[in-house]
Amino acid sequence: MVSIFPVSCSTSSCHSAQSQQGNLDLESPGLPNRLVGKPAHGGPGLLIDPQNPSQSVLLLKVSANPPFQFQMPLGAPPLSPGEMACLQAWVQAAVTP
Repeated sequence: MVSIFPVSCSTSSCHSAQSQQGNLDLESPGLPNRLVGKPAHGGPGLLIDPQNPSQSVLLLKVSANPPFQFQMPLGAPPLSPGEMACLQAWVQAAVTP
């Protein structure tokens, strides 16, 4: 299975199963179920908001105006428009029954 998240997101120093920066593990099995309806760490909002997917913190953190200070991936170039579209489609699919 191909990972939805770029290598820069789930590396050992960021959101891997071991490091879990911001209490976020993007590496372990069970995505997206582990993220839907779960509160974000460090500020208000849900990692994946089932009622309003476009306001999911997971999407907002990679946008040009992220909540909680820093745009992700931290220290790396922003996601490309294609990567953003892929992530948005993935979040939408996560909340679609």
